[in-house]
Amino acid sequence: MNKNGSNGFIEKIGFIGLGLIGGSIAKAIQKYYPEIRLYGHASRQTTLAAAHDEGVIENGDFLPLEEFAHMDIVFLCSPVRCNIDYLRKLAPLLDENCLLTDVGSVKGEIQKAADELGLSAQFIGGHPMTGSEKDGFAFSSAQLLENAYYILTRNPEIDEVRFNKFKVFISSIGSLAIEATPTLHDHATAAISHLPHIISASSMSSGVVSFIFSYVLSTSLASVSAYILATIVSSVTAIPAAMSLSSSSISFLYASLISVYSKVCGV
Repeated sequence: MNKNGSNGFIEKIGFIGLGLIGGSIAKAIQKYYPEIRLYGHASRQTTLAAAHDEGVIENGDFLPLEEFAHMDIVFLCSPVRCNIDYLRKLAPLLDENCLLTDVGSVKGEIQKAADELGLSAQFIGGHPMTGSEKDGFAFSSAQLLENAYYILTRNPEIDEVRFNKFKVFISSIGSLAIEATPTLHDHATAAISHLPHIISASSMSSGVVSFIFSYVLSTSLASVSAYILATIVSSVTAIPAAMSLSSSSISFLYASLISVYSKVCGV
């Protein structure tokens, strides 16, 4: 049995979008599973050439979209609306064994699109809670996935075994995979969307964040509404500007918020 715990069910993975996140996931997979063949699509041929020259993907030029429809997994790593467009283009071509996933910061919209296209049993939403102040494939790194929370969402129609295999796979490339509903994810994301997501240096430790949310949980939990919770979270921004948040602290903040919001609102 391979490290992915699935008797080698993954042989080919496609990436539609090879920017910072797509490139980082591809490099993490390559690091842990060099036997898996990776293919990419990007808006620029130069990006494909760079990824090919680094030995990350098999193709150095554009491939027909049909090629991706027959892969084991396809990661949609473009902006949310673009991911939905690709979802629609892939739907009529898709092999029933191909699993689709995305990395967008909004989950409800793309899950709705997947459901409407009859892809509920083949789609798992994903949101790796990591990033950098820089962007593009040139700055991608497998290290970005190490110990980063990776939120997974789904429609209940998807097979439990299939979902759990993917969750194990994501965990095996160094991330901390956790599950949330699309609604819960989007509420949590909206609550702290004003925070400085891409700041390189950190002065706020995960311990401070943990203390904030422990306090929230201990104060009249039953009476805390979504609105009040969002207000409490927004108070984090009162911390002096000199205290910037690293991507790891933001990642921890999201995960903590999801835990709190779930208990408060029962989403």
